[in-house]
Amino acid sequence: MKSKVLLSGAVALAMATAVMEPVATKSVNVYAVETTQNQETTKNVEASKNVLTGKCGDNATYTYDKDAKTIVVSGTGAMWDDMEILGNYDSVKSITIEDGITCVGENAFSTLSVESIKIGKDVQTIKRKAFGFVWGEETTIIPANVKTIEQNAFATIKNIEFMGDIDGFENGIVESNTDDINSVILHGTATKLGMIFKNSPIYKVIIAQDNTKSTFDKGCILSADKTKLNYYIGTNDKVVIADTVEEIDAGAFRKKLVKSVKLGENVKNIGEQAFYRTYDLASFVSNKKLAYIGDKAFANSTLKKFA
Repeated sequence: MKSKVLLSGAVALAMATAVMEPVATKSVNVYAVETTQNQETTKNVEASKNVLTGKCGDNATYTYDKDAKTIVVSGTGAMWDDMEILGNYDSVKSITIEDGITCVGENAFSTLSVESIKIGKDVQTIKRKAFGFVWGEETTIIPANVKTIEQNAFATIKNIEFMGDIDGFENGIVESNTDDINSVILHGTATKLGMIFKNSPIYKVIIAQDNTKSTFDKGCILSADKTKLNYYIGTNDKVVIADTVEEIDAGAFRKKLVKSVKLGENVKNIGEQAFYRTYDLASFVSNKKLAYIGDKAFANSTLKKFA
């Protein structure tokens, strides 16, 4: 009888032990799962704090990644004006305007200092003060679809490449003095080149190999048929303009260090501010066909002789 009691006790103890062990194991597993979930939640919260998003148009949004220091604008249509995205954040590596966006709004990024800009294939207009200080050496490419760039669209820029014509751009698309511009690459027209960069002369202009609308001859950027002198890029301070030229474009010699100019026999028109602030200009030899001189063509120059 006593052995049966002992046996029953042993069985009861074994059953109690068997019941308790799974409970202990289960509680450990639950604790481990909860810890993992908490860690993932913390990571997600931290990640969300480092990525800012917001609307910048009726159908456009921006995303700012604090860690990567990048801004991406996506969606469709035009951006709103006067957004001043990110306020005074002054350390951004890149701004990307994705395909689908048609207009970069006024003052969109005017307070930012940025290394590089990428502009999508659907952008048609870049409004005034759209971009701030573009200081990186990477070339900013303006796609051929961009037809309008307003005054002071860029505070500063170093290298810029125009894939299309520049006829529709306003004067002074770069706000500051353009001494910092290393190069301008042209794939289309060079009309009013001296006016769209009017604050300082440009010293390096590259005519792309596929450019069928502009050419270069004896220090001058000309229209393909050589009838229009768009811009003087040469270093010779004594300039003789070819007989093929019929028109000198606005701002063509603006602030250039030329001392004497002799017109070709077929020049009929001189555009506005063509020789504006040519401080060293002392001699100008005209021709019999010259019929029109634009506004302020020789303003603030030191021209002493007009023959």
